[in-house]
Amino acid sequence: DQVLASGGTEPQFFQLDMLKTAERRRVLAETLADALEEEAPFFELYLQPQYRLAKRELVGAEALIRWHHPALGTISPGEFIPVAEASHQIVPLDEKVFGAMLEWLSHNVMWPKEGMANGRSLVWAINLSIRHFDDMRFTDWLLARCKEYGIAPQSIELEVTEHVATQDLGQVRQVMRTLRLHGFGLVLKLGLRMTRLEKAA
Repeated sequence: DQVLASGGTEPQFFQLDMLKTAERRRVLAETLADALEEEAPFFELYLQPQYRLAKRELVGAEALIRWHHPALGTISPGEFIPVAEASHQIVPLDEKVFGAMLEWLSHNVMWPKEGMANGRSLVWAINLSIRHFDDMRFTDWLLARCKEYGIAPQSIELEVTEHVATQDLGQVRQVMRTLRLHGFGLVLKLGLRMTRLEKAA
């Protein structure tokens, strides 16, 4: 089915499924805004183990989330994360996920014994929106949350998407350098490739 639009001199046709997609994104944005107002996390947190394949060695885990909504059903991150980005809600969402991960770690990981893998500290990875680099106070916020839950920054790895290149590179470098100085790990995602930043100079 198609809908005829009369804008301009040429008639334009829009697929109904495009309209349905736009409507769903609008509903998701509004539902997400309401969910973020709640004190308790509205998502389920999963920690996906990460291994060093060559030695089959556990090196840490990555924080993942799933949203189970009573009316909308299960909503995948691939659907609601872009909505959060487009509706400028990704920063408060990231903050809730980061807080939930730190709280889980504080209750479920005995430091340092259970937080070790073959003599090395396990690394807990979490995805980071590039929008955080717009705020020079972000590092202080991260440090305050880690201190609140008693988690060492050296055990946290922040995964940044390739869209980092679209931001103010000078500020990005400064924020990265500050994060590294405080011990946070940084991983730059470039499509299917992941590059660990040993020095953010």
